Amino acid sequence: MNLKNEVDKLKRKMRLKYSSEFEAMLAVELHLYAVKTAILSDSNEFNIITPEQLTEPLKRQALKEYTKHNYVTDTTIQKIYEEC
Repeated sequence: MNLKNEVDKLKRKMRLKYSSEFEAMLAVELHLYAVKTAILSDSNEFNIITPEQLTEPLKRQALKEYTKHNYVTDTTIQKIYEEC
């Protein structure tokens, strides 16, 4: 029982706290990618993915890039759309 509590504490510490600035930037990047994809495919339909829909590993990767470059690379955005 005590071990389980310790594991839960560690899991809570490991969770990343995402800033509202990062969340907003990621939402804009994802929306722009959806629009770009729709334009390039001559389609009126586009699928918008929100940051809340992302898995933790994808969100963590995007945060690493954002921290390093102040933007998320196209490769990561494409990967997000492929996996979601």
